[in-house]
Amino acid sequence: MTAIHPDLSPASIAPTSQSVARRRLQDLVRADAIVCAVSGLGLLAAADAISDLAGVATTGPVLAVGAFLIVLGMGLAWLGSAGDDARQRWIPLSAAGDIAWALASFALAFVADLSGPGRALILVQGVLVLAIGEAKLVLRRRVGDR
Repeated sequence: MTAIHPDLSPASIAPTSQSVARRRLQDLVRADAIVCAVSGLGLLAAADAISDLAGVATTGPVLAVGAFLIVLGMGLAWLGSAGDDARQRWIPLSAAGDIAWALASFALAFVADLSGPGRALILVQGVLVLAIGEAKLVLRRRVGDR
């Protein structure tokens, strides 16, 4: 009689690069959701102070961006908890939105009448959003098309 032993060698139980990429992509989307929602709440709560810091005449644009980020955060929270198929399907759109946001931020930083700190804030967040969009595309590629 022979015993049945599962293959428990390190190679057989080690996560694949695809499964690691899948998990990192999910974690990235969830982190993006949290950052968007918290940033949106912060913009809404401190619209006056942020408008003054940025050199924006009214709080309207800050409030609008804050509200948008909260809604975006909710959508990203859904995407972070969705199945792999949905995430693979929607990540290109999410990344394209990030890249478009970053490009618009760069344009805004150079054409809008902002204070120095306001311009710096817009540029820094644009760079960070661009990096997040690129990371989403790289990780999606590592997961592979379904």
